[in-house]
Order: sequence, then C-alpha cells, then structure tokens
Amino acid sequence: YQRRVHGGIFDSTFPDIINLDISLDGTGVTYWIVYQGSSIESQIVVDPLIESGPKPTNQQSKTFDCFREMNEAYAEAHGYSNYSDTNFGSRGCFVKDLTPDVVNLTLSYPIPDNCGASILHFGGAISRKAVNATAFPWRNAGRYVYMTCDWNSTDQQQKTMTYLENWYSTMAPVCLGGYVNFIEPTNKNWREAYYGSNYAKLQEVKRKWNPVGSSPLRFPQEIDS
Repeated sequence: YQRRVHGGIFDSTFPDIINLDISLDGTGVTYWIVYQGSSIESQIVVDPLIESGPKPTNQQSKTFDCFREMNEAYAEAHGYSNYSDTNFGSRGCFVKDLTPDVVNLTLSYPIPDNCGASILHFGGAISRKAVNATAFPWRNAGRYVYMTCDWNSTDQQQKTMTYLENWYSTMAPVCLGGYVNFIEPTNKNWREAYYGSNYAKLQEVKRKWNPVGSSPLRFPQEIDS
C-alpha cells in the first residue's frame, strides 16, 4: 500500500477503505481524507499520504469523528453558516485518470482569489458496477475535476462565469461527462453529460411514473418524457 502511495497520491489503485480528495485555492492545498477504520490505524494510512505530497510551509491536520463535523468546521472556517449562504457557480467533468496532461489542463488558467479547483476520488466499488446498472454512467472514471467560484456582485458574477466557461472549454478534450450531484445550470448538454447512454431508460421510467406536466414540481433540467 505505501509503495503505491509514494508512487503518486493520484494512484487509482487505492484500497476501498480510503478516499482522497484534493482542493487547491489561494489559501493552499487541502487533502480531504476519509478513512473507514480506527483512529490509530488512520495514522498509519494518512501519514504516507501527507508525506507523498508537496512539503507544506504551514501544515495543519485535524481528525473528525464524522463527515458532518468536517463540513461544519469547513463552513465555520470560511465564514459560512451553511453552504447556501454564498452565491457560487461551478463547472467540472469526469476524467479517466489524473495524468500530468489532465493536471496541466486543470491548472492552465490562473485560479482567481474567489475560485478553487478540486479533485474528487472515484473508482473502487463505484467502478465495479455496470455502466447501465443505475442512472450514473461514468463508472470508468478515476476522478472528477471541477472549479468552483463565488461572487459578491453582478459584475463579479459575469466575469466569474466567463472564467468558468473558458476553463471548461479547455478541459473538454479530456472530459468523459458531468456529475448530476453538481448541477450546472449553464450546461446545455446536460442530458449526455449527466446520464450518457442511460438517458433513454430514464425517459421510459419518467413516462411511466411521472410524465412531464403531471407534477407541480418543476426543474429546468427535468428528464424529458
């Protein structure tokens, strides 16, 4: 296990018991490590991950008993009482592997102070389901790479959205698809991006159980029936 870690923190052969996400913004690099084991065992697992990355100038580590505690600490550190307190937008895509070319594309645009790049860890048990087993089609993706930005004014919003679209266009050659858990209102190709070849099956389910117009609930990216 340690040999794989030191071979690269982006190695897609990580065991299922550990998940590693990475965030990069103006404050530095953050590793989000979720380990399903005891606190004593976690040090054996986490230490090699930290050692394998760039040497930090200011390193702070904290252990949480549950994911909710981690989210609350993050919100408090960034001045959010909850995640809906800030205006934000994001664009992202699944990639097969986090190769040097993908990393270079991800960071090809200088990241503004109001934005941050993130790399979410996929693979593992996710990849062992068939592509058409559920609505989620990107079973062969190793990572989800995305850029998130916030803004405080209409002018900043317009500049930020232009930046996000330019960044996304740069990533397009390596993108497999998008992530329905990260809804993108500006994504005109959302059907293919979120659901790929599974969209037709979703339409069948929609027609049978909840045809468009039969419910008072509405959503701009609602499945067509």
